[in-house]
Formats: sequence, structure tokens, C-alpha cells
Amino acid sequence: MLLTFVLMFAAIAVQATTYYNLWINGVGVTDANNYNLSVINGVTGTAYYVPSTNILVLNNATMTVANARNIDNNIKGLKISVTGTCTLNVTSGEYASLSTVTATIGGSGTLICKSVQNPGCVIQSDKILTIQEGVQADFRGTYGLYGKSGTAQRVLA
Repeated sequence: MLLTFVLMFAAIAVQATTYYNLWINGVGVTDANNYNLSVINGVTGTAYYVPSTNILVLNNATMTVANARNIDNNIKGLKISVTGTCTLNVTSGEYASLSTVTATIGGSGTLICKSVQNPGCVIQSDKILTIQEGVQADFRGTYGLYGKSGTAQRVLA
């Protein structure tokens, strides 16, 4: 008795996940969540990241987290577009609500960055944070706005 087994293998395409150098409330931004960051625990309102233009859009968004940063950015040249009132709030732990390499905050809204035990915003070593005219930035924490190993270019009143 001769038995012939024919095995058919179907090619299955597996697409690798793309990770961006951006974390929201401690969760990595990927191609699976970047267009709807409100799927991340503690994020409400409209928040999404457009990788082709390096723009993080916040529209009446609130991010609340304990023991992590609300926005941890390692994308050089990230633009944060703010509409309405957007609040970043770290409720416990030694974390700033916004930690960034060179970035720009713009738009027509207000960005409030709060941290209970650290600066509201940390600009990483020798990097630049530009706050464009039209947006209001309110940094609250032990120092409010903190830069490390950099040079002061302009004092904001």
C-alpha cells in the first residue's frame, strides 16, 4: 500500500512592526498605534503621530501616567502641534512629563506639562526646544523647564 501525502505550504507574509523613537505614557509608538494614541492607557482626546512628517498632533488631549514620562521623544526634529488645551501629567515617580531631543512645539493651543517630583520638561544634553509664537507652554514641576549640559539661548519671560 502506497500512501502519498501532499503537503501544501501557503506563503504567509509577516510584516515586521515599525517602532518609532517615541513613547507615550511608557508605551512605544508603532505603526500599529501611531494614528490613534488614545488606545494607550491614560490618553484621552485626540493624539496621533504622523511619521512621514515627524508631527505629533495633540488636540484637547490629556495624558496621565504614574512612574513614566507622558512623552519621551528621541526623534530629532519632532514637531508637536497643539490645539485646544492639552495636559501632560505625571502623578508619581521621578519623571518629567516631556523629555525631548531637538523638537518644536507649535500650534494655537496651550500645552501644560506637570510632574510632581521632577521638571515639567527636560531638554536632553545639548539639544534645542523651540516654542513657536501662538502656542502657550506651561511647565510645572520642581524646575518647570530643565536643560542639562546645554547653553541658554534665550530667557523666556
